[in-house]
Amino acid sequence: MTASGFQLLSQSSMRRAVARAMSKSKREAPHFYVSGEAHLDHLFRHLEVVNDGRPDDDRISFTAVLVHVAADALVAHPHLNAHWTEDGLALADGVHVGVAVAVDDGLIAPAVLDCAELDVLTISRRLRDLADRARTGRLRVDEMNEPTFTISNLGMHEVSRFTAILNPPRWRFSQPERPSNERSSLTV
Repeated sequence: MTASGFQLLSQSSMRRAVARAMSKSKREAPHFYVSGEAHLDHLFRHLEVVNDGRPDDDRISFTAVLVHVAADALVAHPHLNAHWTEDGLALADGVHVGVAVAVDDGLIAPAVLDCAELDVLTISRRLRDLADRARTGRLRVDEMNEPTFTISNLGMHEVSRFTAILNPPRWRFSQPERPSNERSSLTV
């Protein structure tokens, strides 16, 4: 117990590093928030049909569709696939969409590299592989260091909305999968 009556729990070096980086980002990086909504009932029904009869390890996930759509948007709007430097806007050479993955020690966002060149089934397979390797500590350095854009999906936790903290130099796209209202929607 501390003098103030709280029990101090030691944190891993990863959690301490994440806390420092996120606190610094919130203090120093300009944050602004924009949201919009798109109803995706047809997409969810289409995924149910496409995935019907597929083995669990070969199903197309909603997150894979989001990565695919984000990659298309980043190709169409390359100024969003960039980060700010003191000298100007640095446009990325490739589209590498990071996806937040919960691990024992925290949260990491490995990237599906060059995903603008991939179909949605391949992206879904790569996401499963990335998540498995993230949880077992087998990610490659480029997968950890090269996301040009990041998706955070908390929809499986019935979260209707959340606001992410930027992890410079990356931009973040945040969305819940199924909000509390009766319709399926995406909030950007």
